[in-house]
Order: sequence, then C-alpha cells, then structure tokens
Amino acid sequence: MALDITDAFTIGGLDSAPGGNSARILCMTGAVEISSVTAADAGGSALIDADGNITLKSGTGLDGDDYTTADFALSYGAGIVAVGANDADDETGDQIRLSFTFGDTVDDITQMQIVGATGTFSADADGVAATMAPGASGVSLLGTGIDVNMVGGVTKMKGNTVSFILDTISGEDVATVDLAAGTCISFSVLAIAIPVHA
Repeated sequence: MALDITDAFTIGGLDSAPGGNSARILCMTGAVEISSVTAADAGGSALIDADGNITLKSGTGLDGDDYTTADFALSYGAGIVAVGANDADDETGDQIRLSFTFGDTVDDITQMQIVGATGTFSADADGVAATMAPGASGVSLLGTGIDVNMVGGVTKMKGNTVSFILDTISGEDVATVDLAAGTCISFSVLAIAIPVHA
C-alpha cells in the first residue's frame, strides 16, 4: 500500500532543498480503451488512486459511448487519466488527446509545475474491445487485433497535468489503421516537475 498518491507516481527526485522538495521524476504506465474518437463524445476520465482503485470523473451519459472503470488501468503510478478528441475538424479518426494529472485533482498553481515530459504509446485496434489485465508484472493488452504504432507530442504542460496528442503512424510499408471505439492504447509517460513555493 502506497503512503499517499504522490508516492505512487514519484520515481525519485533530486536532493531536497531547505524549505521544500526539489525536482521530482513522475511516471504513469498503463492503458485506456477509447470509447469514441468524435469530438462530441470522446471525453472520459478516471482517477486511479495509490491502491489501484478507479473512480470515473467524467464520460458517462446516455449516448452509448460511456466509459467504465474497466476502460482504465495503471501498472505504475496514480492520478487522473483523461481522454478527449483532437478537434472537431479531425475527419480521419486517427487522432486523440490523452491528459495525465499527477495528483487526485487538477492543480494549476499550488502543488507543482511540470517542466518537461515525454511519452511512448501503442495500440491494439480490432474494432472489438481489447481486455486490459493489470497486475504485478504490468498491464497486459489481451487484444487479438492489429498492433498499431503511435506517435505522441506534448501539447500542454500546466501545473500537475501534461497533455499529448496522439496519431497513428502510417506510410508506404505500414497499413493505415484509424483509431476507433474499442481501440486500447497503452502508454508510459515520464515527467519532471518542480515544486511551487507560494
């Protein structure tokens, strides 16, 4: 059992400075199954606490594109994982936004400021929901579909939250596979944060 949510996502940090902590290295590794990629109904988020308990924050309604707690899993870390569409003009269905909040609430100014972040992403896409199996050895994507390479770029770092826009990789030797409902995206996100001293 982790001491608190901060311990769950902190890998380590630099020496503590007088009056507060120095820079921290933060990490979240896991998977999310997307419900939709259209701008109107793609949104969903969940809080995963230090003990792995999952609470939906948003993304439930009556439109048939609801998120459930089974759509989110972490093998390392804790915090809020949020899914959203890129924008209303994305007609190809192959871009999605993922945001990661290191903490149990979005905090822009009082806790920490993320100053750098990177992430790796891949997906299992088959039009049928892949099964996520979190465990001591990590999150296994038990999908039977197409392995999809993805690229992700940081679009926002504010307070304790970092956001990425994801796109599938396609080309001459790679089949084009659009993201769709049921696609399971695995991720590993690493961030550096410094404390905010009021």
